[in-house]
Amino acid sequence: MTGYTAEEVIGKTPRILQGPKSDKDELAKLSKAMRNWEPCEITTLNYKKNGEEFWINFSVTPVADEKGWFTHWIAIERDVTDKKNRELEQDLLSQISLIFNEEKKANRG
Repeated sequence: MTGYTAEEVIGKTPRILQGPKSDKDELAKLSKAMRNWEPCEITTLNYKKNGEEFWINFSVTPVADEKGWFTHWIAIERDVTDKKNRELEQDLLSQISLIFNEEKKANRG
């Protein structure tokens, strides 16, 4: 999915996938939740090894041992690029439509 080999990512954090357009607020939200051992779900832009952008939905949940101590995380990552691009496209079309309709009203008046 990212273009990295297992050897290149073992022992590394998901930060290697972050880049200039990664949502810093979402990443801060995730970081705070993890420091507090709280579940969290974010969507942000990540980068493949070749620099290509992709949208990722990242969900983490802490796991406790039999004594109730948190010891591990379950993380699920989903590539949501197609869905996010459709949403962005729809938002852009809505903005264009609003601008067009405002211009039509201004020309009538």
